[in-house]
Amino acid sequence: MHPPPTKPDARLGFGTSVVLALLIVIAVASANGGLTGLLTVGEDFPIRPFVEADFGAVELATGDGHDGQQYYGIARDPFGTGEVPDLVDNPSYRYLHILYPLLAGGFGLFSPAVTLWLMAALAVLGFGVS
Repeated sequence: MHPPPTKPDARLGFGTSVVLALLIVIAVASANGGLTGLLTVGEDFPIRPFVEADFGAVELATGDGHDGQQYYGIARDPFGTGEVPDLVDNPSYRYLHILYPLLAGGFGLFSPAVTLWLMAALAVLGFGVS
């Protein structure tokens, strides 16, 4: 006996969601200086030199920037043994939300480029699943 077939509309819907999310990520990245633009590194935020040490000059957001830069830092230092806890706001709170950066950074083992690509890929996957 064969399992019942998966509804084609569910697979089509999932695939369409992933493709659309990928297009959104590409458009946003293109408008913000490349994939590092998705991190939205703030010109005044303490983690800026950490990110720039990995990627060189990045497109900067005015002020403090947004959460992407902090998730990136945590992905690179998921156990908080380096300088990152001193560079993010409210580290005890930020490190509670560890799954996304932990997976994207490969438990802190992946290179900066791989971490950045996986952050984007996991975000796209999240769009497709939700």
